[in-house]
Amino acid sequence: FSESERKVLFCILDALWADVGEEGAREMAAAYDRQDVGKEEIVAYARRPASSCGKAIEAVEAKVGCSTPEDIWELHLVLKALASRSGCLALTGKRGPIFRLQASAVEDIVKSWVLSPLAPLRETAKVFKLLVGVVAMGAAPGQEGVNWR
Repeated sequence: FSESERKVLFCILDALWADVGEEGAREMAAAYDRQDVGKEEIVAYARRPASSCGKAIEAVEAKVGCSTPEDIWELHLVLKALASRSGCLALTGKRGPIFRLQASAVEDIVKSWVLSPLAPLRETAKVFKLLVGVVAMGAAPGQEGVNWR
């Protein structure tokens, strides 16, 4: 991915990556009673943004690399459009690039794509939701992996 494509990916991943809040993070830590990982580490793990997940982009690149060349080309096309002022305006109705928007606005945009009557926008939303899962499942707390160090 180019630098601008990475910025778009991080922007969207961070917007879709739910911050469970302090209370939710503490509940998660209580649910994972582990001796090898401290509670505060699990809380911090639960509260981090997607862009702080170690090698998040590498995990995304690995997943995207399993796609067909046409799908990869289409993803790059969407990312490049969202990284530009006019492309972002065409796809979102907001002047871009998308990474200049607030996370809540980006989240609303992707949510609107899920319900779009246009199949390509629905598919784009599905791709971004899948990529959030790829980053989230990079590694479990306490294990060496993509997003746990």
